Amino acid sequence: MKGLYLIILLILFLPANSQNLVSNAGFDTSSTNPTSYAQICYPTGWNSPSGYCAVAVGHGSPDYYKSGGLGGAGTPVTFWATVSPRNGAGMAGFATYYPSYLNFREYVSTTLSSPLIPGTTYEVSFWLTNGITWLNGKATNNIGVSFTTSPLTQPAAGYIAATPQVEYTDVLWDTLWHQLSFFFTATDASEYMTIGNFRTDAATTIETKKVVPYPTSSAAYYYIDDVVVQPYLALPLTLLAFNGNATPAGNLLQWTTTKEIHTSHFEIQRSADGIFFETIGTVNAKGAEAENVDYTFLDDQPLSQQNLYQLKMVDDDGSFQFSEIVNITTLVNDQFEVYPNPVNGMLTIHGDWDANATFQIIDMAGNIIYNKHTTSATNSVLQVDFSNYAPGIYIVQLISTHGIFSSPIIKTE
Repeated sequence: MKGLYLIILLILFLPANSQNLVSNAGFDTSSTNPTSYAQICYPTGWNSPSGYCAVAVGHGSPDYYKSGGLGGAGTPVTFWATVSPRNGAGMAGFATYYPSYLNFREYVSTTLSSPLIPGTTYEVSFWLTNGITWLNGKATNNIGVSFTTSPLTQPAAGYIAATPQVEYTDVLWDTLWHQLSFFFTATDASEYMTIGNFRTDAATTIETKKVVPYPTSSAAYYYIDDVVVQPYLALPLTLLAFNGNATPAGNLLQWTTTKEIHTSHFEIQRSADGIFFETIGTVNAKGAEAENVDYTFLDDQPLSQQNLYQLKMVDDDGSFQFSEIVNITTLVNDQFEVYPNPVNGMLTIHGDWDANATFQIIDMAGNIIYNKHTTSATNSVLQVDFSNYAPGIYIVQLISTHGIFSSPIIKTE
């Protein structure tokens, strides 16, 4: 699909340099290293709205991890997963769902270094990961941020009935660090920030992303690092053109700039809905002040249908500006269905996928019991004999250049 060819006039929103209002953004500063669960009050400036800094049954108790911490409070082998901080020495962790308690939640909170300014637009961003987990195989949507003029209080382990200013409405599961980035305009002088799931279980999408040995205790648990709240600023940069189109190799983005005065780099961001954008790549600026400069970026694993792209153009001092949005529809959609479900004999897998794709079937123990590399695409059919498999739940998984797609099935007696 053809993109947009335009000259974007950059408007100066704020005269000052951008400044992160989260003083201990990476959870690196602490008076002492963590020694056990739930010590979220150890990193300077952070706490839990439950008021607890130790495990209390039936109460929300986020965790703190730091290099040099004892046992599972250290890194990279934590209590629940193998994961290292994205930057620095520290990180925190919180649950957005836990099956043993209705509406169980954990939240991390901090006080901003200065109150928000009403009418000012802010960027809010942070990095999350589920890590390589052996216990928490669930994932949820509704990870949000609430800014308030007074500290929030959590009722035991229940959800906080606050309305977050920004919220990620898709289910998030990633074994690598994944950045969430939002924008909102402040309506009051809030100085307290709380991050977590502010919805009930009934209003939350809960998905099983990994089969774990203890499914009855499998929570949705996220590690968090590098939290940023800063004013939105413009750059001394002119974007002459930004366009993109779908190719067999992926979605190709192209842009042209001029007057790159102190420009640092470009972050390529993608969205399915035009509301939430994630960073999928970075291109360093060439720094040509007096001439036009051309850039390209290939998204070789685009979303299966609509892809909305924007450029985050970052200056040397950290200030940034966004481009207009380019909409590209992917040429090849990875889609499949499995039937019958439940199955007792022959299982049929039918759909459209890349010519070079792999289908796997995984049992509850995480064993790959079927592995098939396909060489055909478009309206393809695979059949698998399930008659000799044990009754239970299995996952059919498609691995292609566009990502990993899965569908659960049930084998009956």
